[in-house]
Amino acid sequence: MAIQLLRGHVIDVTSPDKHGAGGCHIGKYNVKVYSDLVSSIGKGDDILLAGELRNDVFHALAVKNVDKGKTAQIDATNNVLLMGISAFFCMLGFVLGLKAINSGGVVQSIDMVMAFLGLIGMGITLRRLFLITRAANWVSRADL
Repeated sequence: MAIQLLRGHVIDVTSPDKHGAGGCHIGKYNVKVYSDLVSSIGKGDDILLAGELRNDVFHALAVKNVDKGKTAQIDATNNVLLMGISAFFCMLGFVLGLKAINSGGVVQSIDMVMAFLGLIGMGITLRRLFLITRAANWVSRADL
């Protein structure tokens, strides 16, 4: 999924749900705005969004409020923590897998699966961090 830009006037803003994510309508698009970005938008504001379009809903990763001159991106702290946890499980799986290399069997298989899943988790969170950074750069450097 690639980053896309969306610009327009906010038609309406929905109140945040139980997870803190709000929503708004810009033109024909239904936009999901994460809790970090909700304070940056208001009804009638001219905004520029960068994010992903999934299942006919635009998920904003960064926003620039043209009227207020305010730029914001979603907080990447949770993604960094998740990447660290994934790296820990990856390293733990490889180390324990190498220790159990002579014994073979189920223990080594479980360790290698844990290492592989940790590696996948690192890749997913690294991709997410890249998308957040790229979206923030796009909206902050956009020529309006």
